[in-house]
Amino acid sequence: MSDLLFRPLQADEFHLFHRYGPPSASGVGLRARPFEELGYRSGWVWVALRGDEVVARACFWAPAGSDRPAFLDWFDPGHGADRVE
Repeated sequence: MSDLLFRPLQADEFHLFHRYGPPSASGVGLRARPFEELGYRSGWVWVALRGDEVVARACFWAPAGSDRPAFLDWFDPGHGADRVE
C-alpha cells in the first residue's frame, strides 16, 4: 500500500475533489458553478491521495472578499480500509 499524500488543490485540479466517494456524496451541487464562485479557493480545498486515488477530502469556505477561510465546510475522512486517521 502506498503512502498517503495530503495536499491542497490548485484551481485547475478541483475535478479531483469530485473523484472521491459515491455520486450522492461527491459534491454534485458544487459542480454547477465554479468553486471560486461558491467561496472555495485553491489552497483551501484539500485531498488525501494514495497513489492516484483520492481517499479523503476537505474544503474550507469563506465569504466573498475574505482573505482566509471562515470554517471547514466539507470533510470526508474516508471509509472502510481507506479511512484516514
